[in-house]
Amino acid sequence: MNKTMDRTGKQMYVLIKWATDDDTTSIGVIRSSWLRGFNLKDFWRREGNKMYVVDWKRGDDHRIFEAEVLDVNEIKAALKEKQAQIAAKELFNDKRKRRYEEIQISPEKSNVEESKKMKLSSKELSKQTLFEKMKNLIDEHSCSSCKELEDKVSQLQNKVIELQIRVHDKDIECQSLKNKLKSPEENSRELTGLKAQIRRLSDVLTGKMDEISILHQSTDGSSSDNGKQVEVFEGSGVYCSSVAWARANFEVKPTLFVRKLVAALFDDDTLIRSSIKGGTHWASKDATPKPALDPIKILAITQATLKKFPDTMKALITQTISLKIAQLRQLAKKSGLNKPM
Repeated sequence: MNKTMDRTGKQMYVLIKWATDDDTTSIGVIRSSWLRGFNLKDFWRREGNKMYVVDWKRGDDHRIFEAEVLDVNEIKAALKEKQAQIAAKELFNDKRKRRYEEIQISPEKSNVEESKKMKLSSKELSKQTLFEKMKNLIDEHSCSSCKELEDKVSQLQNKVIELQIRVHDKDIECQSLKNKLKSPEENSRELTGLKAQIRRLSDVLTGKMDEISILHQSTDGSSSDNGKQVEVFEGSGVYCSSVAWARANFEVKPTLFVRKLVAALFDDDTLIRSSIKGGTHWASKDATPKPALDPIKILAITQATLKKFPDTMKALITQTISLKIAQLRQLAKKSGLNKPM
């Protein structure tokens, strides 16, 4: 924040008294930014001399003056009112002084009325002078106490400024911490997501442990587990061996999962001599039509894949099965047999 502004960032104005005769007016109101080295905090602390250098600019005209700062306020109109009061007081004093000088140095006039006026003015001036002397006497007696009060007020003003600065810094710090903190709704959503993730990982871990147990039992040659059947998809009526099912579930990609299930539900000879939907290929219409693979098994493979990998497209499943059939046919063609060795 600019030190010539208040804590809210508003432009400050100063009431100054020119120390030179270059300017036509003795008192004026200008922006605090025109003062060289002006600091609001330093101004309230300074006692006695409050002179500053003024950079006065108007168009291409640039002049430098020296002035005494009388008051500071963010409201320009308030300083203007105070300026008018001081100017009126100075004008009254100037008129009274000139009148007194005229009375003292003017020659005797024959006009009686003028003499009366001069005598009357002299009496008024004497009364005013007496009033000023009494006021000065009162001021002298109360000077010490006023000085103490001024010192206390200055100290309090300095403390107020320091407290305002500290409050402003704390506001900024609190706002920064508030921005870093998450709302209760965000924390609740994040906690719910973590719980769901933990449940999914727990289910996966349980499934993997079951699969590992099945594989260990199958490697031990347990005939009862080798003959155990697992339904590929609930309600499909399609079954495969528990070992084949465990091996398929170890895969982390949908394409590998599909290939393992295809190998578990169809033998190589059936795959070579068939196609997914049956019929002839569009590129060889004269070829012998091929029978379609069991649609119930194909549907079970599709449903099981979508359950394990929900984001998988059905077209990818069909493409994977077709690629598996094409690879088996290519191996069979190279070996000269109906199916690979």
